[in-house]
Amino acid sequence: MSLAASAGRGPGTMWSPTHVQVTVLQARGL
Repeated sequence: MSLAASAGRGPGTMWSPTHVQVTVLQARGL
């Protein structure tokens, strides 16, 4: 989840929704 957090905190604001989805998927165990 570090990657997702880093991306969300960094210049990855453009794909914020995508980062959220990725975080949810990872949290689900994917």
